[in-house]
Amino acid sequence: MREEARKKLDKNPKHIPYYDVSIEKLGKKMEKNIQSYNKYELSHTDKPVAAYVMLRSMEGRERLINAYKAGSTKRWCLINCCCQEKKFKRKYFFDEWMTIKSAKSPDIINWENLHSTQTNRFFRILFTTLFSLVLIAGTFVLLLFAQKY
Repeated sequence: MREEARKKLDKNPKHIPYYDVSIEKLGKKMEKNIQSYNKYELSHTDKPVAAYVMLRSMEGRERLINAYKAGSTKRWCLINCCCQEKKFKRKYFFDEWMTIKSAKSPDIINWENLHSTQTNRFFRILFTTLFSLVLIAGTFVLLLFAQKY
């Protein structure tokens, strides 16, 4: 197929400048797309929300909790006043200080609901609330009619 196209171009060389211009236009469009993708990628990087760590012993757990116990004021003082910047900077995870919490027991988690999104949950709660309010209002109206008759 390429050879056939090449033979046609060789027979009719006046089309070559047209194809060169087309290739340049496509190259410029590709550059614009690549630049816009790079801008998007820089501004929309995924940030970790939670990290789970499994420790070998309860002693290791206590050491980890104690290592991250320092509050924001204490960290600021130690970094800026006491020259212990290196000690605390290495504890930052993606430029944020981690909060350490104990994990919930697996039997407490409702595993069936993990697939539903926050928007989905919001609309389910909204629907059930509106349905409950309609039932309450309907019952109230029925009670008013029952008193009159």
